[in-house]
Amino acid sequence: MKYSISNTSDLDYGQMKPFLKSFLPFARQNMGYDRPVAINFVSDPQNAQKTLGKTAFYDPNNDSISIYTDNRHPKDILRSIAHELVHHKQNCDGKLEKMSLEDAEIDANAGGYLVRQFEDGKKQLKEQQEKGFLDYSADTIFNTLTNLFGDYTGYYPEIYKNI
Repeated sequence: MKYSISNTSDLDYGQMKPFLKSFLPFARQNMGYDRPVAINFVSDPQNAQKTLGKTAFYDPNNDSISIYTDNRHPKDILRSIAHELVHHKQNCDGKLEKMSLEDAEIDANAGGYLVRQFEDGKKQLKEQQEKGFLDYSADTIFNTLTNLFGDYTGYYPEIYKNI
């Protein structure tokens, strides 16, 4: 899925691009939205001065996200993107207009955890690369898939418990 990204802010897009290139497909795979979304990085210096200023918003009519970038850490920007992507998913599923604002926001706040999962995966991969290996053995792949299946379904086949 292609993403339309525009940057009219002072954000160093070169710093964000590698993370977006891997985070956006990761988010789509985990959330399951089925339509492209436009992401706009915008600046509002007056808003940035407010303690409770806006950080981002989703426009369901245009399937677009606007992220305020002034004086923000890149990881905080990713969290805002994840939050707004949850609203995009709600919209794609036809649920957004039926939800109360409170319920929509409670769901969207879970987007921050997605950033944590993404970060943990990146750190684990980096650690393995620094050690000079990635274990692609059949046993490791089999055990990983079996554990993931069990974690997802709660079913751990008896035959695999001793492996």
